[in-house]
Amino acid sequence: MAKKIFLVNLALILFSATVFAQSKDDFLLGEALKDFKPKSLPLSLEARANEPEFIFRYKNFSLDYNHFDADMHYLKFDFDNEIISLMGTGLNLKCGVTGIDWKTFSPLPTVGVKIYMAIMPKLTIYAQLSGMTFGRRAHIIDTESGLKYSLNKNFALTAGYRHIAATVRYKDNRGNFKMSGPFIGVQTNF
Repeated sequence: MAKKIFLVNLALILFSATVFAQSKDDFLLGEALKDFKPKSLPLSLEARANEPEFIFRYKNFSLDYNHFDADMHYLKFDFDNEIISLMGTGLNLKCGVTGIDWKTFSPLPTVGVKIYMAIMPKLTIYAQLSGMTFGRRAHIIDTESGLKYSLNKNFALTAGYRHIAATVRYKDNRGNFKMSGPFIGVQTNF
């Protein structure tokens, strides 16, 4: 057992020396670590306080989970494609899939737009609209407008108003749900 622990520690030391060495002659781990700067991931998490809501973002993708009541869940997967961005103002095209879990899971494709503008160096105002209709079977609309205040590169505060309305018909069942109201949130970037 002691021999295995020794070999694992030796392997970790050799790996560290190889990764952090700046040249063949420089195997001082302390010297290599002083210039080491970890890369930040394009990952963020936002938690909102209106209904339990969590938004996970990675690069251009986002996953939004909202819990309405005991038997209603709202899940939205989006892809944002920046069309134009100039001096803190921009336009994004959004496409995604929204899932409504009510008696059965109903995935609905959505399309939309997002407009944003930096009104001060740390304050951004935005509005977004997405949705889709499927005639009498289903429709969904998701609108949001708000402010985002960046405290630093890792933390931001958000506040705004969101309206979600959907109707889903499945056989003899019909589900209507709405969620409207203000929200506040905290966003952290990794």
